[in-house]
Amino acid sequence: MATVVLGHFRSAAVECDDLVTLARQVDARLRPYLGPEDFVTALMAEVAPDGSCTIVTCGHPPAMLATDGVISPVGVEGSPPLGLGADPLPVVVQLAPGARLLLYTDGILEARDPRGAFVPLADVVGPLADGTALAEVLPRVLEELRGRIGGSLGDDLALVVAEYAGPEVSPAGPDRPKG
Repeated sequence: MATVVLGHFRSAAVECDDLVTLARQVDARLRPYLGPEDFVTALMAEVAPDGSCTIVTCGHPPAMLATDGVISPVGVEGSPPLGLGADPLPVVVQLAPGARLLLYTDGILEARDPRGAFVPLADVVGPLADGTALAEVLPRVLEELRGRIGGSLGDDLALVVAEYAGPEVSPAGPDRPKG
């Protein structure tokens, strides 16, 4: 099913001008492949060069945004999952240089400690905002998660972290005319 979802996402992405339209298109394209109780959760994010970040969620957990040492969820204005009539509302945030976004699957939310209690997301995502080098954020999150669960995960897990570097500066420099 992942191949079908990605294929429809890629083909719709070149036809759609915004994430809401994209989510609706993918929803419509997936319906013939899904049974009456099947669905696909999704979060789509787009970061513009000026740092404006649009997020839509379709039955998916929100992204986590780290700015100035504070981590908060973004993209919580969700809709039903893809295949069930997804019609998300976009959430737009302005990223400052150095802001980081963590996108993740629900495997991290379903992780349980040795006593069977869910591991709170806030307990493992600290490296997103504590000054950890970008290349080390995900390894540290995974290390923290494994330490809390005492072994391997019982579910699949995907994590993506991105850092906004700031607006692009022309190779000619900010005070020199372009070509």
